[in-house]
Amino acid sequence: MRCAVILFGLLLFSTIRLEAKTLTAICSEPKGWGVFYVNGEPELHEDKVSGATTTYSWDMSKDEATIVMQDSKSAGGKPSTYKAVVMRVTDNQIAFLMTYEIGIELHSLFLNLKTVMMSPQKDWTSRGSGLEASGKILQANCAISYE
Repeated sequence: MRCAVILFGLLLFSTIRLEAKTLTAICSEPKGWGVFYVNGEPELHEDKVSGATTTYSWDMSKDEATIVMQDSKSAGGKPSTYKAVVMRVTDNQIAFLMTYEIGIELHSLFLNLKTVMMSPQKDWTSRGSGLEASGKILQANCAISYE
């Protein structure tokens, strides 16, 4: 009987996830490390974006998601919306890949940990600022829901 109850619970959980149509994850306060190339030399810096929120919305029947990145309040709080290619890596890891004018970003959402790892890499040479390239690894905690 105990095995039947456990099996029923697993079946119920699996059914809920299979019927889910949209995954939404709201991830806040990313922090981590960045490497910045200035005048040909790498500089390692601790990095965090206070007040920033990234929201992922994925119709699980498609291979594209919408990502809304809300800048920190100190930077004006302006949201930016991107389309991302979605790859289901494992049952617990979903990867979002997006490109834009000066770079690329890979975000890995870990469902079991309720966390996202963000890795943006950018080519700044066209901006003429002295900054040539940057790469980061940031982590943020997430609230995840299924609709």
